[in-house]
Amino acid sequence: MKSLINFFIKRPLVVNLMTIIIIVMGIFSVFNLKRETFPNVNFDTVIITTGYPGSSAEDVEKLVTISIERQLKGVDGIKTLNGLSAEGNSIVYLEIDPDSDLSEVIDDVKEAVDNIDDFPENVKKPKIRSISNKTRGIMKVALSGGTYDELRGASKKLRDRLERYSDISRADLEGYYPDEIRVEVNPAKMQLYQLTLGEVSNAIKDRNLNLSAGKVIGKDGDIMIRTLSEFEGVDDILNIVVKSNTSGRRVRIKNIAKVIRQPESEGAILQRSQGKRAIFLDVKIKGTSDIVTSADLVKKEVESFFKENTNYKDIEFRYTDDFSYFVKRRLGVLGSNGRQGIILVFICLLFFLNLSTSFMTSLGAPLAFLCAFIAMDYMGLSLNLISMFGLILVLGMLVDDAIIVAEHYYQKLEKGVSPREAAREAAIETIRPVTATVVTTMIAFGSLLYMGGIMGKFLKPVPIIVIVCLIASLFECFFILPSHLADFAKLRKGKEGKKRWYQPLLNVYGKVLKFVLKAPTFFVIFFCVACFGGAALSLRTMDFELFPGDDVRTVFVQIKGDVGVPLKKTDEAIKKLEKLVFESLSDDELDQIRASVGQFRGDFGRKTGDHYGSVVVYLTPPDERERSTDQILDDLTTKAKVLIPKYTVSVKKIQGGPPKGKPLEIELLGDNIEELKVVSKKVHEIVKRIDGVLSSEVDFEEGKKQVIVRVNDKEAKRLGLSTTQVALELRKAFAGDIVTEVRESDEDIAVRVLLDKKARSETKSLSKLYILNNRGQRISLRRVTKFEEKPGAFVIRRQNRQRIFSVSGTLDKAKMNPYKIKGILKPQVETVLKDHPNIDYRFAGENKDTNESIQRLQKAFVISMLAIFFVLITMFNSIGQPFVIMAAIPLGLTGVVFTFKAFGDPLGFMALMGVIGLVGIVVNDSIVLVNFINKRREDISDIKEAILTASVSRFRPVILTTFTTVAGLFPIAHAGLLGGPAGDPFLKPMALSFAYGLLFSTMITLLFIPCLYFSYDKFVSFFKRIFGRFFKVNPKSVEARS
Repeated sequence: MKSLINFFIKRPLVVNLMTIIIIVMGIFSVFNLKRETFPNVNFDTVIITTGYPGSSAEDVEKLVTISIERQLKGVDGIKTLNGLSAEGNSIVYLEIDPDSDLSEVIDDVKEAVDNIDDFPENVKKPKIRSISNKTRGIMKVALSGGTYDELRGASKKLRDRLERYSDISRADLEGYYPDEIRVEVNPAKMQLYQLTLGEVSNAIKDRNLNLSAGKVIGKDGDIMIRTLSEFEGVDDILNIVVKSNTSGRRVRIKNIAKVIRQPESEGAILQRSQGKRAIFLDVKIKGTSDIVTSADLVKKEVESFFKENTNYKDIEFRYTDDFSYFVKRRLGVLGSNGRQGIILVFICLLFFLNLSTSFMTSLGAPLAFLCAFIAMDYMGLSLNLISMFGLILVLGMLVDDAIIVAEHYYQKLEKGVSPREAAREAAIETIRPVTATVVTTMIAFGSLLYMGGIMGKFLKPVPIIVIVCLIASLFECFFILPSHLADFAKLRKGKEGKKRWYQPLLNVYGKVLKFVLKAPTFFVIFFCVACFGGAALSLRTMDFELFPGDDVRTVFVQIKGDVGVPLKKTDEAIKKLEKLVFESLSDDELDQIRASVGQFRGDFGRKTGDHYGSVVVYLTPPDERERSTDQILDDLTTKAKVLIPKYTVSVKKIQGGPPKGKPLEIELLGDNIEELKVVSKKVHEIVKRIDGVLSSEVDFEEGKKQVIVRVNDKEAKRLGLSTTQVALELRKAFAGDIVTEVRESDEDIAVRVLLDKKARSETKSLSKLYILNNRGQRISLRRVTKFEEKPGAFVIRRQNRQRIFSVSGTLDKAKMNPYKIKGILKPQVETVLKDHPNIDYRFAGENKDTNESIQRLQKAFVISMLAIFFVLITMFNSIGQPFVIMAAIPLGLTGVVFTFKAFGDPLGFMALMGVIGLVGIVVNDSIVLVNFINKRREDISDIKEAILTASVSRFRPVILTTFTTVAGLFPIAHAGLLGGPAGDPFLKPMALSFAYGLLFSTMITLLFIPCLYFSYDKFVSFFKRIFGRFFKVNPKSVEARS
């Protein structure tokens, strides 16, 4: 190491060339880095979707979901199993253990599901997929105005145009309904002509044909044979002969049915933008595509499309959910904070060093950044919201090691040493402390790699970026900085020995330190009692918040009616809600709105049903409006509950970052649905009465009335029928069967056969149906079936093989937080459950996420503490001195508590992440301090004098490293004070905890560590005197004996 330092100091040309290469390659790498919203992450979730058409939720649960649960019981690596059973569909969500191999678990799940052999006959093959963010939606393009046919035509053409580009993965159409041809059969006419639905379906299917029949091998060449009888339109279907006799009498489709071509109505979701009927293009890009470039491409193509197609002049377009906005904003924050941070760092250096030394030292940050960009490009890392967070965070730390070297160099110059020799001595003499400070910081951040879980995966780029930047800064401070200092940073003649402005401050520090060293043990105890006592009192009145919620700009205001409510009524309710939003929000609060009728955003994806509806409210940035998101939502939900009383109103905030649960969620577990209904209703009433709950709901919904068809199996077999034949005929009549397709150039149009609307609206139609048996005879369903009505469930949810109901809510964070409401609700819920011993409960959602996140952070904290302790033992060859050095860590933690108490902000996950990083930084000043005390003790026999001299001599670098780190983070912690873009609430908590925790601990450390060192030395001396006969004593140094 020493020889390398000498090599580079003697060859400034090589150093300058190396600097130029770093600059050129770094700039090239910056433009080559892919930009995206978030890093690609597998969310450790597997979804199994299984269709069982025409079946009730209860049948799906009993015959499909429970079979899957039973089969998956033997698969290792499944942490949680959630099952949802709805009408005609089973969805099983598997949360995979983060420590398991996801691909292996998926293979085991597929094998287990393939081995299920007790599914009913017409259950569809289960689809298994894992959730990740590799295919990413970047924005939605809303088309509104004009006629619906114009919207359909424009959206299809625009989709095809966008999908031609390689960066675009696909553009899904929302609010676009493909056409279908419905053959609606009149049951009375069908009875008149002695027909069944099966015969009608078969006639249509057999008539639509395009089949190759081989070829004729002729002398002049082969001739292809093809049977062609494809439908070209509705008229072809109307004229199909269903039945004819020998006398020439024919029954055609037009004699018994209406044939209508129209957009699909089954499961239709109406979409509106700004109150107008709309179609949305959900544009997704590939995992390798750059989000900013792709978003700009989409906007350019959309604008060009409407300029070129003047026939669509009545259609308006706008953009929603533009994720490139957040990337651009974070890039703006990075650029602005980077510039402001470097300027502040430079100003701090100027206060303690001269101009040339300050300039050379502050160059360490941009050079380290450029090295980091080169490494990121090589490692395939992208510029995303998380990696940029790491770059912003590390800014103030990048010059810490350079400051120690430069300040030591400056001291040498002040003593009259030549610049080149001063640079050499400064670099060599600081190798140990500088390397130790960088290594401890790297360890602290590196421990975050062991967090695990989705949170750990999501935030993985932060420690990687920080470590890469710190390695680059270490390289720069030993191999580039000394040469630059020797060449460009010289002390002007006549400045040697000149009194600096901070000398009075240094004198005051020396006097205070001398005073506290008179009673070091007393002051150690005083600092501990004051800091820890004050922190404990502060924590009692502080809130905890997993992630900051101040920056929420997208909110779902959702409604849920009784199951069976017609889509038309829900549409009327949504229109009232849209009008309310326009009236209640001012222009500086509302950006735009989107309405979806027939759809609800739940915890496990989107739910569809005629009784669902949602209005997506896109708010302006928080700094552009007076009211907070929670204040706006409180106003909206209060008015909406009065405006549409027959619907349950709830809100869902959309935040970036890792997935997290609801602010309030109570899970009730049991086997009896009726008892779960009673308990959930009681708990919901308690929740609704609590001030600070914006909206609340129970996830269980009573289903539609069910007509249960009981088949007399014995009679059915006698008449040549099976239960399956009966069930399929009923499904054809009421749900409709897609029997064939009409092929057009750009889409296939399904042909669906079913009873007409009047017949489908009456339960008595069931008994009027006929079915063909295996002998070709028409048999009335009344002869083999009985019908009974009873209520059913719309969705049945299960978790880990138990039925589960969830009572959840959204909170006004100005009044309530998840931790506080848990304390209020817990005794009341337990009182309710005293009368229901078969029901268990637990708090889930954000409370559960918070506990898991804190456990992972505790794991990272323990790992970093042990690793730092090991490094310090290696460096100081002592057990005691590492304890002295690491005593600064808890002082830094108390500083974090005092900071958030002073600013009135809640502690949260990002603040605690700042604490983990703070662990590595806080010990740096202590390392430098203790290292120089040890060196002074080699020359000064009086330990008190040695401590005093070393501490005063290290005052300048300790203050400098602290101030530069704080200065680098100041623009993030207090965005807007220095101009530039508005702050990022996601970053602010970590910047606050990091900056002010370090500032507080440094101020205390300058007095606490010398006192603790002195007390420790006195204790060791006392211990040696008492038990000295058991030890070999070296009188020259107490530390050597320790």
